[in-house]
Amino acid sequence: IFIAKLIGSDINAGVTNDLEKSYGVDIYPNPSYGLFTVTLKDASAKPEIIIADMNGEIIYYSIANDVQHKIDLSAQSKGIYFVNIIWGAVEGKSLIKRIVIE
Repeated sequence: IFIAKLIGSDINAGVTNDLEKSYGVDIYPNPSYGLFTVTLKDASAKPEIIIADMNGEIIYYSIANDVQHKIDLSAQSKGIYFVNIIWGAVEGKSLIKRIVIE
């Protein structure tokens, strides 16, 4: 299911940029050696954070309860991963961002 959504999405689309601005989403450092921080302007909707590898396998799942969320992927292989932030039933919106582990 995640791959189907990913294939149908344009990661650089203007809608994505609008969501990034309105929700204040930032993921840094990117690239990194596996330690990432996701910051959100507002976490009151408790968005889901799902990270998948290039095969669509989910390697990380969490619900953001705070505006700053630390993620440790240092045990994962080097490569490209996709972060899907979903504002669930409340908002019905999602944002996909690419991260790189060096």
